Amino acid sequence: MPALQLLPANPAASNEVWDILVHYHYEVRYRLYYQWKTSQKYPALIVSRAEAANEAKKLLRYVT
Repeated sequence: MPALQLLPANPAASNEVWDILVHYHYEVRYRLYYQWKTSQKYPALIVSRAEAANEAKKLLRYVT
């Protein structure tokens, strides 16, 4: 799942990951989401997360 964050916008990849995750019980999924969100192991993920936040802020400025 963390590698998904490093890909450019790709709905097909997101759908494939969801098709796998949907088979897990919701508690397991939420545990995976939590680990993904709080992961500080990989510097590339930290940078990617910051870039995504900046892009979202830019888009929201246009909407408002």
